[in-house]
Amino acid sequence: MPPPSYAESLETDIRKMDMDLRKVANQNHALYYSAYDRLCNADGCLNHIPGTDNALTAFDEDHITPAAARHIVQGLNQDILSKLTR
Repeated sequence: MPPPSYAESLETDIRKMDMDLRKVANQNHALYYSAYDRLCNADGCLNHIPGTDNALTAFDEDHITPAAARHIVQGLNQDILSKLTR
């Protein structure tokens, strides 16, 4: 089984793009949700979804699994709904 997260070979271009999109959203007073932040932190990116039966986050270098997509959307629902109901 792979470790919970990995830190090797993180794509710096993806993180930069995420930060650029966040900046544009903030400048335009739009809500922004980062799938990158949902799957990654300073220690690395998730290999499998916490609280599941070891559901992997990706099935190759470029594509997330359905379990990872559900994990992202669950965070999106929590984040956006909390901002809209303030």
